[in-house]
Amino acid sequence: MVDIWNANKWGRCTHVKDPVRERLDPNFLGFGRTMTDETGRYRFRTIMPGSYLARPDIDRWRPAHVHVSIRGGSARLIAQMYFQGDPHLARDPMFILLGEAQGRHFGNRVGQGAEGETLYSWDIMIGGRNTAYFES
Repeated sequence: MVDIWNANKWGRCTHVKDPVRERLDPNFLGFGRTMTDETGRYRFRTIMPGSYLARPDIDRWRPAHVHVSIRGGSARLIAQMYFQGDPHLARDPMFILLGEAQGRHFGNRVGQGAEGETLYSWDIMIGGRNTAYFES
């Protein structure tokens, strides 16, 4: 099973603990769940998430990213897919902690969809030295 969640284009999430109700999109839930097919493939349609101010006291922003949770049996892997060129990557502690694995956490731009949307792919490896992870 694969779950995703991400902020809307303004960096806002629909969450009961978020007191800021402005800039929420009533047409965007911010999460999804699917099962992989027999070859391990999955597909989601979402929007490009916006960056958000994570630490106003030090002006630290989170870069645009999509959270991904993968469950299989009793195991769970949580990772984040980032987008190349985001100006906030260089100061994001979670991205910095990935070290040499940073490159495996970028979505790959693969073209345009029928409605003009940008398409990305992200292969998630579980196990071995190419594992994409943040926590499990």
